[in-house]
Parts: sequence; C-alpha cells; structure tokens
Amino acid sequence: MIWLAQYLCPDRHCVIGMAYDPDNHSREAIEQMLDSVFTVGAVNRWCGLCGSKKLAVEHAATPFRTMDEAEPVLEKEQGKQMATRAAANAVRRWQARNN
Repeated sequence: MIWLAQYLCPDRHCVIGMAYDPDNHSREAIEQMLDSVFTVGAVNRWCGLCGSKKLAVEHAATPFRTMDEAEPVLEKEQGKQMATRAAANAVRRWQARNN
C-alpha cells in the first residue's frame, strides 16, 4: 500500500507532499525529508494560497498498491497543482501592478 504525507494549512491547502511505501520508509523519515525541503528554502513554510503559517502533517493511505501504479496519477495531480500555483502567482502580479 502506498501512503501520502502532506503538509496542510488549516484550509487543507497542500504546501508539500510525498508518496511513500511504508515498507521502505517510516513516517518519521518521510517527515524529515519533507522538513529538509523547507530547511534548504526550496519551499516556503507557509501556504501560498491563504498565507497561513500553521501547517500540520497528515499521513493517509492511497488506493495504490505500488509506486508504479501511483506515479501516473500523482504526476497528473502535480501538474494540476503547478497550474494552480502559476495562476495564483499571475493574479498576485496583476494585483501588484494595478494597485
């Protein structure tokens, strides 16, 4: 079974997430990997949609049995999230120019 760990704001916007196989990685190891992304500054430790700095990690099982099965679906979802981020950034830039 493949699991998904996500850092979520109170509005449940996902700041960062990672799929993992619990047979290969512990929850603690996954959280350390995600925390390292914040630590090196690759991702901000706040929600880019609502601005909340209150993040909580959540682990949940996915319907996928293997990473090979999960990968195409997760890549599609990642693409949607990247498009949402690009749209939100475009709105912010427009607002900054027009205020």
